[in-house]
Amino acid sequence: MPRSRRRPGRIRSVAVALAALLGASACTFDYGPAQVEDTAPGPVPQVELVDVQMVVERDNRLELTAGRIASYPEEGYQEFTDLRFREFGPDGDLRLEGQADSGILYLDTENVELRGTVRFYSTVEEATIESEFLSWNADARVLTAPGERPVTLVRDDGSRVEGRGMTVDGRRNSVTFSAGVEGVFNDGTDR
Repeated sequence: MPRSRRRPGRIRSVAVALAALLGASACTFDYGPAQVEDTAPGPVPQVELVDVQMVVERDNRLELTAGRIASYPEEGYQEFTDLRFREFGPDGDLRLEGQADSGILYLDTENVELRGTVRFYSTVEEATIESEFLSWNADARVLTAPGERPVTLVRDDGSRVEGRGMTVDGRRNSVTFSAGVEGVFNDGTDR
């Protein structure tokens, strides 16, 4: 079987033909500054993580999983989606677990806003809180569902209270509602 041999002249001919074709085409290259259409609705995260599992050790242990964490240090916040967490006390016992569709952590204050389907369960208080929005003020240790946002509070003893404008004061161990309160509260006494 005869072997084909490539000739250097033929390669040059193909290269010249290709260059002529490119030169004759309507394409031009613009080496000016790149321009990107501004389609982003907001800032671009400095760091973005997907399917995250983290453990934060301070006074307590916090285990956190998230579908996505986007960090915006210049703007001072982190965004979370599909958030789940568990907090353990110094003794290692589970104290709090919860979940939210999304959330924002403000880096300078460590305040947190949780949105979507938000649910907490406290093993210490033996109670569940459910809402569409909750805000945590870290310095004041106050959890709120401001305005007309409905909140449901269910205790393991059968108490169930629904209302609007909830405030939970962690230092005073108190819960208040500003409007629309209804339900059954078991105060532990037999009457």
